Amino acid sequence: MTATSGEVASAPALPQPPTRLRSIFGGSVGNLVEWYDWYAYSAFSLYFAKAFFPAGDLTAQLLNTAAVFAVGFLMRPLGGLLLGWYADRQGARRR
Repeated sequence: MTATSGEVASAPALPQPPTRLRSIFGGSVGNLVEWYDWYAYSAFSLYFAKAFFPAGDLTAQLLNTAAVFAVGFLMRPLGGLLLGWYADRQGARRR
């Protein structure tokens, strides 16, 4: 709805402090969990290399482990873009 000459368009209401703090806390916890996953994978990559990739060449095992890490890290923006696009189109309620 647009404002006519006699009406003043109201700005969207800002979140109240408890809601804002809850949003900041929730976002921070989500970020912490996500980065913990990346840290745990990188910290245990030596063990993953031996467990999941063929034995014989330790360098190839470590490179394969690093490649899995890189693919996951590089796919994050693409997944965010695609899922964000989908959520904006299909998940939001029409007003």
